[in-house]
Amino acid sequence: MVAFGEASSNEIAAQRRARWGLIILVTMYGGYLALMLCRNTFIAASPAMIEDPTLDFDKGTYGRVMSWHSAGAIGGKIFSGLAADRIGGRMMFLIVLGLTAISNVAFGLASSLFYFKLFNFTGQFGKSGGWPALAKQIGNWYEPNTHGRMWSIISTSSRVGTMAALLLIGSLLSYASWRAAFFMTAIVTFAIAVVAYFLLKERPQDIGLASLAEDSGESEPHPLDGTTLLEACLSFVGSTRFWLISASVGCLTVLVDFLTFIPIYLRETLEISPGAASTSSSSFLLGMFVALIAAGIFYDRFSKSQLAGSSADSWYSLVDAFC
Repeated sequence: MVAFGEASSNEIAAQRRARWGLIILVTMYGGYLALMLCRNTFIAASPAMIEDPTLDFDKGTYGRVMSWHSAGAIGGKIFSGLAADRIGGRMMFLIVLGLTAISNVAFGLASSLFYFKLFNFTGQFGKSGGWPALAKQIGNWYEPNTHGRMWSIISTSSRVGTMAALLLIGSLLSYASWRAAFFMTAIVTFAIAVVAYFLLKERPQDIGLASLAEDSGESEPHPLDGTTLLEACLSFVGSTRFWLISASVGCLTVLVDFLTFIPIYLRETLEISPGAASTSSSSFLLGMFVALIAAGIFYDRFSKSQLAGSSADSWYSLVDAFC
């Protein structure tokens, strides 16, 4: 009877963990999707802003405002990583959602170049904290051998959010002003922040579940355990892998920044309406969406050498996985 009771208790705990794991995942997905809605509002609305006779706004102005977008993202990444380690992923995520939504409302009310720059900076400063917050949550809630799948699923929210922003805002611009687009995305983000306040939990222990380490009965040591922040930073600086990853991400960032000009390019080249230009530009993101799904499948299934394609056998394995 005791063994049966223990088995039943373990089954109930496993069911609760699975249920809450899904709740946390859906909440994080919705939250980051909302952040991407806010991030891409300016990009989607840019053709309409250029045509607004009440603004002194052209392509050069757009480029200057977007430079503050990048500055905010850089500053936010540096600050938010440290903050997430101190206050936790849940609190960081709620702050990020709130700050990003407030910045969008402020941007929608602005009319001068100074305030466009300021609120684009604060919006991206806030939004950039989403990734560090999610990293803390995923580390607390999911086993390491599922991290590839978790990150793949979460990563699709950035593409879905971007496509949704371009499609929804493109449709909205057909009958409303560009300012309404900023207010709409802010309202959506505020609503998701309220939901996240009630559903997002920092760690399994907060709802009476065992931590991942307790569940597995052991906790694998990390190479940087026991090091100071300075020692950890020096370890990264001396890592060839770190610099290769940084260079790769840097090159991808340049590509993504070019994509921010697509709505304006389509508007001027094809001479279509601002709304149609915003909607049409969403097609460029479908390839990214497919790639993210494939990456998640490959990451958890193959070894590092196979992922890097170090031998012909790696490619045969990839083919076999889908046959």
